[in-house]
This record gives sequence, C-alpha cells and structure tokens, in this order.
Amino acid sequence: MKYTGVIFGLFYIGHCVKTNSIYISKKDGLSISFFILSIVGFISYFVNDLYDTNYVFLDVFILTTISLVFYSLNEHELNVKYIFYIFVIISLLWFFQQINIYGLSSFDFNFFSNILFSSNSSLKYSVISYSFGLFFIYFLYLNDKVNLIISMSGLLLTSKRASLIALFCILVIFFIFKMQYFRIIKVLLTHTFVYSVVSVWIIFSLLIASDGFDDFIFSNFGVSADLLTMGRHTLYKSGLSMISDGIPVVNFYFASTYSVLTQLLDSTIYSNSEKILLHNEMLRLYIETGVVGLMFFLYFYFLFLNDEYIDLRRKVFLYSISMYMLILSFLDNILLYSVCWLVFSLVYSKKSFYPR
Repeated sequence: MKYTGVIFGLFYIGHCVKTNSIYISKKDGLSISFFILSIVGFISYFVNDLYDTNYVFLDVFILTTISLVFYSLNEHELNVKYIFYIFVIISLLWFFQQINIYGLSSFDFNFFSNILFSSNSSLKYSVISYSFGLFFIYFLYLNDKVNLIISMSGLLLTSKRASLIALFCILVIFFIFKMQYFRIIKVLLTHTFVYSVVSVWIIFSLLIASDGFDDFIFSNFGVSADLLTMGRHTLYKSGLSMISDGIPVVNFYFASTYSVLTQLLDSTIYSNSEKILLHNEMLRLYIETGVVGLMFFLYFYFLFLNDEYIDLRRKVFLYSISMYMLILSFLDNILLYSVCWLVFSLVYSKKSFYPR
C-alpha cells in the first residue's frame, strides 16, 4: 500500500506528458493505482515466501474492490450506513471469538490485555480501531448522533492510542470550522501546511533515533529512550542505518526495512510482529524511497483537496479523513492495513455528502 502515491505519481506525470495538461481525474488515477497494486500484490505471492497465502489473496481482493469503488464514483452512491452496520457486526463477532479463545479477566481502557497476546489479534484490533475512527469522522460531519455514539463506543473499547491522538487533531479541525474560523481553515487546507507537518515529524523522528536523545532522556528522567517511545528509538535507529551515508533524495531500498530490522534487532527484546515494521510510515518512505518517493506519496493526499466544485464543508471533511490517515502514518503501519483503506474509499465515495 505504501507505494500508491509513487504509482499514481508516475501515471500523473505520464498523463501530463501525453496530453500536455496538468490534470487527471481522481477517479481514473486512483482506480488505476489500486488496480496495479492488486496485480503487484498477486505477483508477490509467487516471488516472496514471507507472505501468508490467506492475507495475500485477501489484500488482492480488497485492493481490487477499492479500485472498483473509485472507478464508479461518478456513477453510483454507496450506502455507507449499511456498510457500517455490517462492519460493527463483524467486529462484534471477532470480539466474542477472542473472548471465547483467550477468556476475559478484566476490563480497562487499553482493551482486554489478555486478548492481545497474539500478533494476529493485535493486527485485527488495530484495523478495527482505525476503521471506527474513519466512521466516527464521517458521522461527525453528517451529524448522525446515533451512529456517532456507536462509533465512539468502538473507539473506547479498542482505545488504540494512535487512533485517539489522530481523532483529537481532527476534532480540533472540526471545532475550528464550526466556530467559523475560516482564516485558520484556509491555512490548514494548504499543501504548504501538510508538507511542513510532515517535515517536522521527519526531523522529530530523526531526533528520537539519535544517541543524544537516548542520553538526554536517561540523564534527566532515569529511563531509556526505548521505554519512553515504546521501542521506537531502536526501531528508527536500525532503519536509518540503511541510509547512514547522507540524506537520501532518491532511494531504491523498496520493502527492505523488514529484512534490516530482522537482522539487527534482538529477538529477546522485540517480538516478531514488532520488529517487522518501523511504526512510522513517513520515516519508512523516507528511508526506502527517498525524498522523491515521499513527495509522490503525499500527492496522494492532495488529490482530495483539489476539486473546485465542492463546497467548503465537504472540502474540510475530505481534508479531515485524509489528515486522519496521514497522522496514523506517523504513528503506526497504516499503509499496510488495506481494510482501513477500503473503509476510507467507501466513506470518500459518498459524493453527494453535504452534511448540515
């Protein structure tokens, strides 16, 4: 999923050269991108032994579905509420299945800790939490109080910290818009603002990975940087060891972060599920594709802000769900959660969405 922006960027450049224009429709571009990804995902099954067969075909199915959803944006209206109810039912079935397997000892706002011992359960837990967040934003702007409460209940039950942090930022944007601070909104809706946020986060990630940060934290707080950052200090440092010689403008380490972390990280400290990924997709794109690849990926988000025919409220909504996914990419492996991108495409597909 992380190369969606790169692929679309290539199609966009090719289209501009061919037609001598600077525009390609979101419908055609995104549909082509996700369809190409589904083909690449299918091919990966035959060339990489690390992939689980079930997940490969599930991802191919989801990517193909997303492609079809975007392709039909100008022709059909999807009933997001019905899809949401199906999602809630599936989430409840999974939840009760986990209780049946692992038991239920106690409840806290970090979900049922004994349910999350397996990485498989943790993955589904993240997908469910982030998807509930997307539905929450949708019903927030739609002012659908009943489904908003259901979405909030799902978020509180999962209580994924990354999701709650991202939603807090989106709620700030929502209330700024509700209070009619349109000057601030116009600043937030600019490409410059998004690029600035990403740049600051990349610099912050580089700071976390430094030895100086570890020394500072230990000297002043008596704990390691890994403890404070939930292991991200070592994860980031190990990933950045791939590009230790200078700042990458264009890199060709595609999908190599996994192998580097597997070789460098001590299995007695990190479980297999933890050492596969950096838990920071912006930093991972920076490491594996360089600045150019990262810029192509960010263009993927800007597509949702360039439609001059939608009103400001609709534009702020599209910006909110796009920023929600972008913030999650700072904190987790959101680009690998294809189910979340399916929910994203379904919510976005509501083209007649004019909440009041």
